[in-house]
Amino acid sequence: MEKMSAWVAKHPDEAARQTGFEGGRDDFLDTLDDAFYEADDAVPMEHLLARWIASWPDLQIVDDDDYDEAMNQLVMANPQRETRLLHESVGNLVSQMLSRREVGAGLACAKISPSEIKLAFGMARMLDIEGEKQLVFQLRTSAKELRLCAETKASVAVYEHIAPEDPPIVRPGENPLGANAPRIGVQLGHAEGSEIDTVIELAEQFHAPAAVDLLLRKAGFDPVDAVVSANSVVQTAEGQVVNWVVLASNRAFLFLSSPNGGLLLRGNDDERVAEATMSELQNHFDRSAAAR
Repeated sequence: MEKMSAWVAKHPDEAARQTGFEGGRDDFLDTLDDAFYEADDAVPMEHLLARWIASWPDLQIVDDDDYDEAMNQLVMANPQRETRLLHESVGNLVSQMLSRREVGAGLACAKISPSEIKLAFGMARMLDIEGEKQLVFQLRTSAKELRLCAETKASVAVYEHIAPEDPPIVRPGENPLGANAPRIGVQLGHAEGSEIDTVIELAEQFHAPAAVDLLLRKAGFDPVDAVVSANSVVQTAEGQVVNWVVLASNRAFLFLSSPNGGLLLRGNDDERVAEATMSELQNHFDRSAAAR
């Protein structure tokens, strides 16, 4: 390293032309490489490095069997861990409750007879809807059958999923890659753009994602991986209330988001499980936002 530094200082222009490949490497550097490998053969450098690392005062040496637990203790000791996990949890709910496609699909599913609950989107592809090519997503709902979902500027609609023929049939003029594509069936439900926009605006105003996270925690349930599906908007004496279906820890809940706060009800009998004032929701939202 000392010889390398001295050579660079003495030949700055030549050093700047080095590429490390043929035609851009000075012969002197090869002599340094040779010296390096000879030294490493005589006294393996990894042994020197291991002794050096083991000398660090803050290093704790543990047996292999204890390594995982030692690492877990370090993770748990991170003072920012709780707020970062909170931010991640609320962020997952934000992606479901402030997304136009997610909210629209939930509202559309609620209008299916009998109503369904939006669960998760799958792969997307261009499919024909009434003579027009549109981007269509596979959609899993509470129904056994797979659904299809399409979003436009005017609305979000949920359709029947018609499975492709087996074996695939290529029709005249059809792209062979499209022969195995599903087809759009009848429209099962749809949500108008204005309704979707209203739900998203109220969700932001009422801190609905933070509310779901807080209420589940209050009720003793893990909000991580919770699934939230928009259901409806109801006009009450206290203002507009947004109803959401929440699935967490293999249980179903009804979440009411209002100007006064949030209320979590048990899905099968509407029993109150947890509630929070708007002041509590604001504090929970601020804690989550602070971990960005």
